Amino acid sequence: KGDISQAEVLFTKAKALNPMDFETRMRIARIYYQNAGMEANALEEYWQIIALAKGTPYAEKAQAQLDRLLLGVSSSDLSVAEESERRRLNISVEEDFLKPQTSETEETAPEKHLFLKDFRFNGYLRNETAYRFREPRSFTKIRNTLNLEVSMPLGSKMSFTASGWAYHDSVYDLFNYDTITARFRREEGQPLVFIEQLSEEKDSDVADLREFYLDVFLSSMDLRIGKQWVVWGVLEGIRIVDEINPYDFRELIMPDLLDFRVPLWTVKADYYSPIGDIELLWIPDVQFHKPAPPGSEWELLQAVPNTVTPDRWDLKNSELGIRLSREVLGMDMSFSYFYTWDDFPVIFRRVRLLENEDPIFFPTYTRIHMFGSTFTRQTGPVILKGEIAYVLNKYFGIADIDVEGAFDSNGNPKGDGFLDRDGEA
Repeated sequence: KGDISQAEVLFTKAKALNPMDFETRMRIARIYYQNAGMEANALEEYWQIIALAKGTPYAEKAQAQLDRLLLGVSSSDLSVAEESERRRLNISVEEDFLKPQTSETEETAPEKHLFLKDFRFNGYLRNETAYRFREPRSFTKIRNTLNLEVSMPLGSKMSFTASGWAYHDSVYDLFNYDTITARFRREEGQPLVFIEQLSEEKDSDVADLREFYLDVFLSSMDLRIGKQWVVWGVLEGIRIVDEINPYDFRELIMPDLLDFRVPLWTVKADYYSPIGDIELLWIPDVQFHKPAPPGSEWELLQAVPNTVTPDRWDLKNSELGIRLSREVLGMDMSFSYFYTWDDFPVIFRRVRLLENEDPIFFPTYTRIHMFGSTFTRQTGPVILKGEIAYVLNKYFGIADIDVEGAFDSNGNPKGDGFLDRDGEA
């Protein structure tokens, strides 16, 4: 750790790793940075790690660590050249971090110009167009999305970030509802298309605040307060431990991984202790998976009528989580606990055996306890990753409440998969 040449060798190896292996890159880069001090090349190499993390689930954590590192540096401890390099590198990832360095004269300009240097602004304009080749043939989406993000430091111990998007789907202006979407199955008497609630999709929110949070950097702890999403998993596209934020299923699994998540108002604390990094979560904002509206192309998952939903801002409905991350036997491991709600409702039904009445269904969201663990290990050119979770109080549909009579003589289940209860929910 005291040999800078050895750190450079480790860092060179780190740059050859899979870009998604962010944790390994950051750990080695941190060692390199600590040994190199405030040398310009050390900061520039550190910034390349952040650039590599852009577009991955680790992008936010990478940016937060860099901000914490840079904002914690005292200007009085740096030479003019080093201060110039620090400000030059404190730009958005979209900009070229290898562009020519600004002159010292520019860097010693009045303070109002320094504020603009610290202010980061980026975004994108995206078009998504979809066409269905099955009957009835039609364009099903012509959506233009504008995404904007702003970020700025507030002194040496805080920073602020906000992002959001606005979109408009022109397909509803150019084509008729009865050709935009089609049902592949229909009951007798139903039309080929099922469009009664397509207006729900057309008239849904056209703007959304995706992130709005304040970062506070303390000596051994970071706080992030506001609307955000939190990633606990290490497997991209597979949801095992990563159960913090619900998903938006309005286009099923088609959106990007980060666009797929529903951000929540959260208080997150990261404490860097000798035994490892401890992360604490308090989520007073209770939301659940967003299903596709009936009539859309993605109506596989729909909202169930008469669902009993807990109050969104009732403190007793808050979700709580804790995670410990550290190196164990050469592996990056995490151990977590999350007290949360099942994001899918459990479809209970009431059955009165002594009365001649139809069953009454009452879908209900239920509380669960989730214990999880993840690991990441590099073995030569191969990166091994894994996740495991154990869930308490998770409900499943059963064949029959009478276990002894659950199957008929042919071995087929007699029940219909609903959970039976005698009485009210």
